[in-house]
Amino acid sequence: MVEMNILPPAPWIGDGNTRTGRRNRDYEREARRFKLFGDRGEKIVIDMEKARLKAAGKDELSNKVEKAKDDSDGFDIHSFEVDGRDKKIEVKATQARVGNVQFFLTANELNKSS
Repeated sequence: MVEMNILPPAPWIGDGNTRTGRRNRDYEREARRFKLFGDRGEKIVIDMEKARLKAAGKDELSNKVEKAKDDSDGFDIHSFEVDGRDKKIEVKATQARVGNVQFFLTANELNKSS
């Protein structure tokens, strides 16, 4: 079981005023960085799922592990249990230290989780 604390978004500290030495936030750069982390995390999970299934002698299932087709699916990876049941995985990747992690879960991800 996962315990979730739903917190309000943290306020952004900075007024974008270059006269005070603060810079405007580069949202495009942040989005590219987050996408790279997410893509890397998803690849790690796909590789682990394929290896897990191959180790269980389920090569045919291992070959079917794939990235979700659409964000509206509410998960990132479609995998399988060793008995063939569907396994849907939402991946959250971060560089934060253990115990100091915050991530966002969309309403769709929460609604589609089991």
